[in-house]
Amino acid sequence: MSALVENPEQSCDLKVMSNIPGHEDVVRHRKSSRNGKIILGIDIGTSSVKIALVDAQRGNLLQSGYKATKNCIGREEQVHVPGADLQDALQIIRIVRSCLSVLDSHFMKAVSHVAICGQMHGVVMWNSADVHTEQPTLSPLFTWQDQRCSSEFIEDLPRSQSHLRIATGYGCATLFWLLKHRPEYLTQFDRCGTVMDFVALKLIGGDRAQMSPQNAASWGFFNTIEEEWNHEILQNSGFPIDMLPKIVKVGSDIGTLTSSWGVIPVGVKVKAPMGDLQCSVRATFENPKTDAVVNVSTSAQISFVMDLGFTPPKVFDPDATIEYLPYESGSYLATAASLNGGNVLDSFVRTLQQWSAFLLKQDEPKGGIPNNPAGVIPKRGGFNQDQIWTKLKLAAVEQSSTELHMDPCIFGERHDADRRGSISNIGPENCYHLGSVVLAMYQGIARNLSSMCPKDKLIENGLTRIVGSGSCLIRNPGLIKAMEETFGLAVVEASSKEDLTNLELTNMAVDFNSKGNACVGAALFTMDYLKR
Repeated sequence: MSALVENPEQSCDLKVMSNIPGHEDVVRHRKSSRNGKIILGIDIGTSSVKIALVDAQRGNLLQSGYKATKNCIGREEQVHVPGADLQDALQIIRIVRSCLSVLDSHFMKAVSHVAICGQMHGVVMWNSADVHTEQPTLSPLFTWQDQRCSSEFIEDLPRSQSHLRIATGYGCATLFWLLKHRPEYLTQFDRCGTVMDFVALKLIGGDRAQMSPQNAASWGFFNTIEEEWNHEILQNSGFPIDMLPKIVKVGSDIGTLTSSWGVIPVGVKVKAPMGDLQCSVRATFENPKTDAVVNVSTSAQISFVMDLGFTPPKVFDPDATIEYLPYESGSYLATAASLNGGNVLDSFVRTLQQWSAFLLKQDEPKGGIPNNPAGVIPKRGGFNQDQIWTKLKLAAVEQSSTELHMDPCIFGERHDADRRGSISNIGPENCYHLGSVVLAMYQGIARNLSSMCPKDKLIENGLTRIVGSGSCLIRNPGLIKAMEETFGLAVVEASSKEDLTNLELTNMAVDFNSKGNACVGAALFTMDYLKR
């Protein structure tokens, strides 16, 4: 069983775990690492940074950790519009460094490769003249959740030469929006990339990002067959094409550390950053020929690998709910990606928290509560989110069925951006059972994913089971059951329940012993390429 070790010198939400149970094993692994290689995997996600040290020979997870990025909110007023979702790229780099500082120094000295993956679609911009200074000219990270591009704006964009869609939150869409609405803001930058590309650039030097097709495809206006940007289309539209990253193959070495990184020595090779979805799938698969992977964390996806030689459609189908994303070695990952997953449950928890705080709030005397600023809710007025999560899961377990029907798509979908959620079939027999509402939410999330990738699609591709991963899915047994009932296939957890017992069950925290962690997948991808 893995041990959870907290470093008292670090902030309380930094978690470090080791898959090495005892002192003798630590010594043994340290000795073996002197003659072997270790891969450092880093996943820069939407809500946390995750890191893993993986044995390059056997793929064993040696040590791992994560830290939340909840406070990495971007505050650039010039581009903070309704629907904006921004993060601070420099703060993210500081969090990565803080995670690395508590890993075993003996293992870190044996690191031979750094493999980075992270949240796809988003874009960060910089100026090549001062990118490596202490005060670089740097934009916030415009994340994949950024909603500044309306449906009408997307419709007015030039037609791309790609089978993949373009949507709000995608790198090229965001750049087109800035070009139209904030052209003066855009002129201060001459380079851009994903946040993973930016981190890699800071490690290896240079000024232009090197991007893998996995991430380029997530930006839009990228031809996955030719593995190149739609240069002519973009140039004819006045798009700043010189800003775009250089495209390199998945698994490419893009450079080496120009200076030591903690105890990691100069000269360690850095791989081209990858997409967190592809890396999560790589870490989860046990048999790619028979397994589909369902991941429910912030959002939700179901994916499976197409046979080698598969060629995606030449033109984009706006009604398609399954997209074919670059995977590795020319293969494609069939993916139905919903914008509605754990974030739906998280929104419900926040709603209940606000309601409980309002209902339990005491009337204040004029002038406010003594020794308390006016308008501040006393701590006794309401529940914290962890308490609500625990009660919701228990309520759902006790509820065997529900007549409620819920469409959970409160965040819309990329193929239907204006879609919103709803709940129906409300009656006096079910409207006051909290467990009934939660169960309907589970069923709605599963049903929505199934509508995007039906069971028949899985069967015709020879798939016989579903491997489940992601913090939200693993920690909600009712959601696993809903997936099984909806798809009619066994859902096998990618991590054992024994591993989960050592984790602090905090709201939407990452199950870091799950096989489906993208940082582990990034390291395993690298291991695959090293063995070829």
